[in-house]
Amino acid sequence: MLMDQMQQMYSTWDAVGRNNFEYDYLVELVGAEKAERYAGKPNEQRLPYDHKIAKLENFEMLEGDYVDPVDGENHMVHLPVHIEELEAGLQGVDEGQIDIMQWTMEHQMLYRHCVATLEMTTVHETVQPELNAYHQRVQQIGEIVVNGLKMINKAVRDGEMDQPGAEGQEQSEEQKAQQKLQQEMQASDLKHKQKLQQEFQNHQLKLQMIKESGQQKMIMQAQDAMGKIASKDAEVQQRLARLRASSI
Repeated sequence: MLMDQMQQMYSTWDAVGRNNFEYDYLVELVGAEKAERYAGKPNEQRLPYDHKIAKLENFEMLEGDYVDPVDGENHMVHLPVHIEELEAGLQGVDEGQIDIMQWTMEHQMLYRHCVATLEMTTVHETVQPELNAYHQRVQQIGEIVVNGLKMINKAVRDGEMDQPGAEGQEQSEEQKAQQKLQQEMQASDLKHKQKLQQEFQNHQLKLQMIKESGQQKMIMQAQDAMGKIASKDAEVQQRLARLRASSI
């Protein structure tokens, strides 16, 4: 009861105070050993093994080697690590320190990896808002990637970027990769919108079923009440008839 009363003050505490309260509350519920198993010790930062894997993937893709996301990985750990790397690089673009074409060529593989990871990630409904936020952040980054690809293609057409011999063939392959990247981004965005639309329709259907179920229950209750009233009325009429017969 005291912990429940203290929870009303939760919004007034700083981050450290909130973490301590959450840990103490869990200790009251399941004991110190299990509390540490789930929440860790207060102020302790615990990083899952997938966090280190995602860091290594970042280095590899920034060096130009693409890495496919794999089933069985904790994608909700990988996504923030990859997205933060992309957003950190964009700061230099926004400040004019890094050319957008240079940034796009260096980061397009990492971006493609994020798109592919989002496509294969499914989560419990309680974690869905977090996944939706990752979709939104990657979509915003994708707009910058597309602009960078357009500028690269224009520079190639205008002859501002050299592509002699094998380099020309390499650039042609790069253009194919860029086209595939744009298609994947559009397909991922469409798939995500369709999923949200389906979830909304399912939610509306459930509400309608609940409403109809409630209305049906009310109708049945009314019919039952009317039946009881009719039964009572019939008993009263029979009683009155017996009274008249006895008085005669």
